[in-house]
Amino acid sequence: AADDGGRVFICITKEGYPARVAHMCLEEMQDHILLSPHNSASLVATKPHELSDAILPILDDLVDKFDDPSQADALTSVNRKIDVTTSVMQDNITQILENDSKLEEIESKVEGEKD
Repeated sequence: AADDGGRVFICITKEGYPARVAHMCLEEMQDHILLSPHNSASLVATKPHELSDAILPILDDLVDKFDDPSQADALTSVNRKIDVTTSVMQDNITQILENDSKLEEIESKVEGEKD
């Protein structure tokens, strides 16, 4: 979708990048460009397939800010922590079940030797 000035903003990310964070990046990009102290002519590249000198710092800042989604968005950060915690808990449960199985084997051997 284009804005009122006919500008189209896009965000290309790696697979699995949270759509919510990409949308935040697009909104921030649009705000920076529309509220830029530069006039709109200075934001337009003079050659095809190039970026203007005025827009490069804006894009560099956005790339730095949104490179790690968990740093850019608190919800993404919490979700990542939940995923890590869930994984640790699953590993712990697996280990408990393995230990329980080993204890049952030991108990069986001890009972077999008593007989």
